[in-house]
Amino acid sequence: QVTVNCFDPDGMTLNVEDKVVNVGEVFTVDVTVEDFVNINKLFATLQWNPGIIELQNWTVGNHNLFLFGSSINQAGPAHLTIEWDNSFSLGSTLSDGTVLLTLTFRAVGPGGSNSMVAVVNDPVAICVNQFSTGEIGLNTNNGLVEIRPTVGLTATFPTLNANPGENVCVDVSVQDFTDLTRAAFSMTWETDVLEFVSVTDGGPLALDAFGNFNTLVTANGALGFEWENPAGTTLADGTTIFQVCFEVVGNPGTCSPLQFGEIPNPVDVQTTSSNGFNVGLNGISGELCVLNPLNFQTSISDIFSVPGAQACLDFSVQNFEQLTTLQYSINWNPLHLVYDTLLITGTLPGFDQTSFDDNLTLTEDGRLLIHWQAEDALFGESVPDGTVIFQLCFEMTTAALDCNPVAITSDPQNIVVK
Repeated sequence: QVTVNCFDPDGMTLNVEDKVVNVGEVFTVDVTVEDFVNINKLFATLQWNPGIIELQNWTVGNHNLFLFGSSINQAGPAHLTIEWDNSFSLGSTLSDGTVLLTLTFRAVGPGGSNSMVAVVNDPVAICVNQFSTGEIGLNTNNGLVEIRPTVGLTATFPTLNANPGENVCVDVSVQDFTDLTRAAFSMTWETDVLEFVSVTDGGPLALDAFGNFNTLVTANGALGFEWENPAGTTLADGTTIFQVCFEVVGNPGTCSPLQFGEIPNPVDVQTTSSNGFNVGLNGISGELCVLNPLNFQTSISDIFSVPGAQACLDFSVQNFEQLTTLQYSINWNPLHLVYDTLLITGTLPGFDQTSFDDNLTLTEDGRLLIHWQAEDALFGESVPDGTVIFQLCFEMTTAALDCNPVAITSDPQNIVVK
């Protein structure tokens, strides 16, 4: 219901207090008066959004209005009615700022939500009577309750590759781990690609592999996690809180998503200021793909950065054995990443300024070309596994918590490895 308040200079005024509160907080809202002079009747309704704030109780202010407390009633979850009628008296006068009544609410809505506490005309119609004058107008200054935004936990799986039969441990890292008192969530994977082996314990949260992890359904590709510290814990962004270890059982070319979910442990993240409410989990999925151990491979590093900062990605190689030609395209979203430079590491003989094309027409469209030729066209070049052959640097322009892929593709130049 919307009320339109036209000021009546001869009327009295009800002021409803504004409040900014935390999720789950129990708080009070005062309703005060102005120009309450010789008033002997006051009818009105207070309304709010019960999905955002929930009325707990109310108390009458420190004033002498006859039987005022008995005139207040709750009419459902969203209304409180006032039907004070002392018409046979000469009326009562209260000084400006007197608290007429105080409402106690609990913030039950999500962070960032709000609710008006408004004086409305239904179910009890507004009526104010002044001795000797009769009915006068009611001016209202409605209140606004705002629930502070909550910052949920961000947990991240990496994207990585492994060889068939390899044992690999996958980091679970966090951001916004600030004053957390509880964290619970689940992780899932494909069992035809990965077979669960173990979880690491210890680390910054002093985890226990038996006490903090639910391993009952790992055969079905799910693992539960649960941790608590009532005093609250803060960790630096990028901290690895534990590792999940697998044996790679899939065939070359297969991949398994690494995801966060609700089974077997539902998501429940709480902080010292969330008053028992779940502030949520922002789960960033990863992926593990199975390599052909004999195939050449280029890997692009994952990094965390902030808007406006420069971020440089490592391009590393494996199985770089007697190659004579390396050609491919690199693509990214130019709305989120602005190309800065390509840094030559000097680790691959013959890789120089002629080995790539970063002209402005290409990079403004989110593309860069690699075209390297070995100086020895017969035997080629070989470098050790893990060698970073160059770095690609960007300026981050996207919003915080966004992920921006940088990919090797055949657009506009075909992939050629010889």
